Amino acid sequence: MKNTALNDIHISLGAKMVEFAGYNMPIQYEGVKAEHLAVRNSLGVFDVSHMGEFFISGEKSTEFLQSILSNDVSILVNDQAQYTCMPNDENGIVDDLILYKFNDEKYMLVVNASNIEKDLNWINSKNKYGVSIKDESEKYSLLAIQGPEAINAISNKAYLQVLMMLLFLPLDIQVAVVLKFTVKMTKPLKFGIKFLIKEQNIILNQLV
Repeated sequence: MKNTALNDIHISLGAKMVEFAGYNMPIQYEGVKAEHLAVRNSLGVFDVSHMGEFFISGEKSTEFLQSILSNDVSILVNDQAQYTCMPNDENGIVDDLILYKFNDEKYMLVVNASNIEKDLNWINSKNKYGVSIKDESEKYSLLAIQGPEAINAISNKAYLQVLMMLLFLPLDIQVAVVLKFTVKMTKPLKFGIKFLIKEQNIILNQLV
């Protein structure tokens, strides 16, 4: 069973750990009710580092992703994310995921943890465009920070100035090795932030 970069922190804080998608993951700390109210009224930090990250690159990356995803990839601008899904050949869904655009020749897919192998096999089977597909799930950690105080908490810790609060409109952060994060409006929590972090142990302790 694999551990996330925050595993020791979870254990030191008294988390109840369970197996999920091959990872040792925290399911609760103080209790469901207390943690639910904390996220509704303040904020909660969720370690979702078990999720997968695929990097797509090459001259025909946009064309390739347009052929395998349900939403219109062409409407994305650089450094913007999109919630989408990957249909199969029987009018069903392989997985739902987040697509992140760096530029016309480089994208990232964030996929569900339990579907990493299945998704990667499916994507490779549809690669008729000669693009590069790299699974770098083991190299990244992902933190989801949700709740009405999420923006203030991150602004204070990472010295961020929040510019926009639109659905999936990302902001760059130049702190240590944080790659990107997206801000999204959700219901009923209103705000949430996701940090994708490379070389996890360098910075995670500063964010928790």
